[in-house]
Amino acid sequence: IHTTIQQCCGIKRFFTIHPDEQIFLEDKFGDLLLESLRFSLEGDSIKVVSQSDSVEASELLKTMDSVGVYVNDIQAGDVIYVPSMTGHYAESLTNSISVSRDFIDDRNIDAYLFSGLFKSGLFSQASQLAHFGTINSLINRQYETV
Repeated sequence: IHTTIQQCCGIKRFFTIHPDEQIFLEDKFGDLLLESLRFSLEGDSIKVVSQSDSVEASELLKTMDSVGVYVNDIQAGDVIYVPSMTGHYAESLTNSISVSRDFIDDRNIDAYLFSGLFKSGLFSQASQLAHFGTINSLINRQYETV
């Protein structure tokens, strides 16, 4: 899904990763490991650490050396748009209040519905009740009309 985050008060720092690189990271490393990452700005350098102490975390940190990470600070009245599949991490630099809003559109509706279908368990239940050919036919028909 796409997200907008409006900063109501205070200052928040965002670190973002381009969707192509985020997809690469998600394919190579698990969600739990990616969620262990923490970002900080030290002078002109972006520092990335992991809260996990494992061989996989070390490999992830090495991989992160070649990943482009962008940084931006937002203040009261600013809005940041985070497109679907954009990796992001935020930290409050001061006491702050933000409001986020997720939304879907024609660019991400398929991925949104597809992920929701599998995460909800509906597909596994439906596959036990309906013939696979029938389900596949419905899926193919939907994509042919889109």
